[in-house]
Amino acid sequence: MGAGRVLSPNTLLNRARRHLVSPSGSGRPMSRQELAEAVNGYLLITHGQRSELDETYIGKLERGEHRWPNSKYREAFRSVLMVEGDAQLGFYVIRASATATTPAGIAANNNEPRPSDLTVFPHPLTYVRYERGWSQQDLANLILRRTQATFHAGDVSKWENGGVSPDHATQLAIAAELGVDTGTVSALGWPYWLPAGVRIDTTFDWTWDQALAALGREAESAMLDRRAFLTLGGVAVATLTDRWLGTDAPRLIPAMRGGRLDTTVVDCLEQRLPTMRSLDASLGGAGVRGIVDSELRLVTNLLLASRYDEPTGRRMAAIAAELGRLAGYASFDAGFHTAAERYWIAALRASHAADDRMLGANILKCMSLQRVDLRQTADALSIASSALASAQNAHPRVVAMLTIRLARTSAAAGDRTRAERLLASADTAMGRAPDHATAAPAWAGYFDEAEYYAQAAACYRLVHRPAEAEAWLAKALELQPASRVRDRATYRIWRAENLIDLRNVEQACDLTRSALGDLQTSRSARNTGRIRRLRNRLAQYDGISDARTLVEQIDSMEFI
Repeated sequence: MGAGRVLSPNTLLNRARRHLVSPSGSGRPMSRQELAEAVNGYLLITHGQRSELDETYIGKLERGEHRWPNSKYREAFRSVLMVEGDAQLGFYVIRASATATTPAGIAANNNEPRPSDLTVFPHPLTYVRYERGWSQQDLANLILRRTQATFHAGDVSKWENGGVSPDHATQLAIAAELGVDTGTVSALGWPYWLPAGVRIDTTFDWTWDQALAALGREAESAMLDRRAFLTLGGVAVATLTDRWLGTDAPRLIPAMRGGRLDTTVVDCLEQRLPTMRSLDASLGGAGVRGIVDSELRLVTNLLLASRYDEPTGRRMAAIAAELGRLAGYASFDAGFHTAAERYWIAALRASHAADDRMLGANILKCMSLQRVDLRQTADALSIASSALASAQNAHPRVVAMLTIRLARTSAAAGDRTRAERLLASADTAMGRAPDHATAAPAWAGYFDEAEYYAQAAACYRLVHRPAEAEAWLAKALELQPASRVRDRATYRIWRAENLIDLRNVEQACDLTRSALGDLQTSRSARNTGRIRRLRNRLAQYDGISDARTLVEQIDSMEFI
């Protein structure tokens, strides 16, 4: 280590490791020793090289003592941690200069985080800058050169983090620098026209072969996508949902390649789906997305390389669709929003190929929730409306689930009257569910009374009716199954915030303590954001000892 060099911890490598679940089956994040052993195994299998990396070496990397392992080590780390480039793991050459701790090609700027310190890319513009080695001030200077308008790094930061959009002239200047034509800028709108990585195609044909090709592209590759932003704007979303609603299921031509796919294998794969759902609910998206992606790859490979008849093919497509939905939800829960979009659209195509409209509607429901979380309420309403429109003859439990999703989306959009009307409709549908002649689909099983009460409470919170929300949240937590650790954490946090609204800070502190215990088991980026927002609210009650202690405890904890 050079004399006088200030060490910068490699947070990217640390977080990439902690995003993987331990192979021991404990449900905890992968340890340093387990990562070392996985790298040693990769080197032995791939290169025949015996290595003795251990937790001490991984610790030195994570503390920033070493930043540039040799080429084979870097290859092994990329493979084990499932990233595409060295910079995504904080690996770079340390140069003997004043900017020694800055990755090659990235301009130093003390007022913004280096891309090597980013776990994911929060905005398309961040991704664009990172690919080109621009700091925020570099981009501001490029705009000045083209428009003579003065901008600063702080302006670019607002575009990336503050929900502010540059004006049209500035967008055209950025587009010119990036080689994007003005028609694309106008057609797609900010920030969707930015060339921020691979775009998701929504103009495809809804055929069986195209559905399988989409699964083949997204299984595994979506897992490597570190973008944390949406790539589909309103026009693309509307095109997707309209074509899904208006296109009949494709004709399946029996596959004649490979070995025959035995129905006992299909039975086994179907029987594993409840386990995948349970693991997601218990461990959170960051803990299971790799497992679900592996299962999706297995099913996809069987679809692409086996012989089967039409009924078997459609069953397999339905399994792939549900696994794609789960992989998308796990990615969404872990904060990888582009990966979630990619999985969900491939899953929607698979559900269409399976001729299972309700399975597709459930995928759209998930896509709508993502857009509510990211405050894209117009798109969320469009998607949730399409999901419900397809479900008029569905099982009452499914109708209730999709109706309450549209109610919550309407509440988020500020339409209180519509939200309350939809809540009443959902209540009617839920009341009919127990007496229905047929069973609800297996994937709808999670939407039980506990989940129904929680979603109703979410609606009441959004329309600022905390007293009603408190009653529904109390009931939801009373009925919540012990296995749904992530949701229990979510609803405890919601209720704690709601109790603060009701000026009951002491009980809010009790619920926060309980939620913190759940967060140690279930690794969810969404819940990490929620607990940090709750922490900021508790910090306003510095005079209450419990609140002050909880703020200190949250500050000391490591979340994903």
